[in-house]
Amino acid sequence: MTEPGFPTSTFEDEYAVLKEGTEKAKAYTIYLISGFPEQFVKKIGNDAYAAHIESLPEKYDTEYIKFLPKQYKTFADGAIYSLALEIREPFYNCLDCKSEWIIPLVEGEQIFDYWWGKGYKVHIHITGDLAFEEFTSRGVPVSLHSDFAMAPAEPLLLAWVAANRVVASGKVLVPEQSIAVYEAMKGITLTAARTFEMEHEIGSIKVGKQANFTLLEQNPFKIDSVKIKDIAIAGIVYKGQMKLSSGKRVGADRDAHGCIGSAGYSWCEQIGSCERPWELASWFNNGKPRRPVDKN
Repeated sequence: MTEPGFPTSTFEDEYAVLKEGTEKAKAYTIYLISGFPEQFVKKIGNDAYAAHIESLPEKYDTEYIKFLPKQYKTFADGAIYSLALEIREPFYNCLDCKSEWIIPLVEGEQIFDYWWGKGYKVHIHITGDLAFEEFTSRGVPVSLHSDFAMAPAEPLLLAWVAANRVVASGKVLVPEQSIAVYEAMKGITLTAARTFEMEHEIGSIKVGKQANFTLLEQNPFKIDSVKIKDIAIAGIVYKGQMKLSSGKRVGADRDAHGCIGSAGYSWCEQIGSCERPWELASWFNNGKPRRPVDKN
C-alpha cells in the first residue's frame, strides 16, 4: 500500500496510527510520499522541505513503514466527492457544481519545475478531464487507487470498476472506457508498483523480488469479470511467510486434480501434473521442459 501526500493532517497522529496498525497485522508494508498539503500548511520553503523528505527514512522507517525519498506529491484540481473537479462543461446532472483548482496552473507549474529539477518523481492529483489536458500524458502507467484514507483500500473492487464500469444503480456507464481484466489486475499490482518506483521489488512474482502476494479463492482471469470484487481472500504471502484467512488450513484447498491452490499449484494439462505457473514458465523459457512430477 502506498499513500502519496502523507500526512493529510497531523504527522505524529497519522504516523502513530499506521505504526500501530502495521505492527499489529505484520502482514503488509505501507510506503509514504511527502508533499502537499503538509508543506503548505506548515509554510516550509522548498529547500527546507526537500531536506525534510530526505531525512524521513532514517528517522521513521520501520519494518513495515517505508518513506520514499526523491518523490513528491502535489495537487491540480478538486475531488470527485466534492464535485470540485475540473471537467469540460457542462457537468452531468449537477447545475450548481463548480470546478475548482486546488493549486492554480501557474503555481502548479512552479511547484512541478522545482521538484522535477531536483530529480524527484512528481505525483500530481488530477481528477477531471479538463485538468488532465493541462498536464503531460507522456508514458503515464495505468494504476488504480482507492483514495485511501478517504475510502477503504479494496484493490479487487478497483479492478472490478475499471473492467466493468458498473455504477451503484447497476447501470454500465461509458463501456468503451473499460479496460481488460489483465490491465485492471496489473493496475493493482505491477503498474501500481511502477507508479511509485517500486516495480523492481514488488508487484509481480519474480526471482529477486519480495515474496509478497495475495492468495485468491478464484482466478480473476477465468471468472465473469462482474464477480471480481466478490472473490474471497484465502490468505497472503508476506515476506515469504504464508498467513491464511481465519478458518483456512494449509493444504485444504485441493482442486479436482489434487493441486493445492494456496501453495500456488494448478493443473497443467500439457505435462499432466500440478505445477506452479511461474516455475513452469521458467522451465519452458529455458528450453528445458521437465518430465511430469507429481506435486500432490
